[in-house]
Amino acid sequence: MGVLPKCDACAGRRGGGEQTTTWDKTVIDRQDDLRSWVTVLRRLVEDKRIRKIFAFANNHYAGHAPDTVRLFWQLWGKEN
Repeated sequence: MGVLPKCDACAGRRGGGEQTTTWDKTVIDRQDDLRSWVTVLRRLVEDKRIRKIFAFANNHYAGHAPDTVRLFWQLWGKEN
């Protein structure tokens, strides 16, 4: 299947917690990271052996989880 995308934020607060003091807006641009995750997850969706996929986003990733999810779905739609 290959290697998952490098994601500094995946290891916990290291990827943005130190510089984030507010959680109501995106403070770190993670668009390139998310584009990589869209690619990986699309491959998993296309694999008929996989029945369910769970993906999570929290505020530590970019500063605002709802914006992260919105961006993920925008990028997902662009790849169609």
